[in-house]
Amino acid sequence: MISPAELSVANATVSLRTAGWHDVHKVWRWNSAPEVRALALQSQPIAVDEHQTWYSARLCETGHYMWIVSAGSSDVGVVRINATESDIGIVSIALARDARGRGIGTRALTAACRRIDALRPGQILEAWVAATNLASAHCFENCGFRWIRSEERGERTFNVYRWEAR
Repeated sequence: MISPAELSVANATVSLRTAGWHDVHKVWRWNSAPEVRALALQSQPIAVDEHQTWYSARLCETGHYMWIVSAGSSDVGVVRINATESDIGIVSIALARDARGRGIGTRALTAACRRIDALRPGQILEAWVAATNLASAHCFENCGFRWIRSEERGERTFNVYRWEAR
């Protein structure tokens, strides 16, 4: 049974805003959740001081886009696109536990893809999704990403999904 608070988040308008330094701890919490780490490319825990150094560098890095996902008046996650190292931008998303499974991720990724297409027309995006993460695979597929290959990283398999502007 969905509680009234959960229902209001599920039906809320989803929006993106540019991340700022004041979001550093929220982003750390979302990305440090054990269930998020377990499915990430780099699964080791993130020390808060290391995160702050990384976060500070990302905020001023040309080609790195980081948006806070809001559902209604609540910040519920982060979408990042790193388009600094090649012609292919790497996209990732992390949502608060209460925001998952409600379509918020799909709406946020769709908005992020529209934004990147406006900022960098023709930008190709890829997402690395743990083969066991069916919810994320479904989310990316719903946003127009298509599976292109599987790759082994350590002892885990990741499916790589690609998005190209139409």
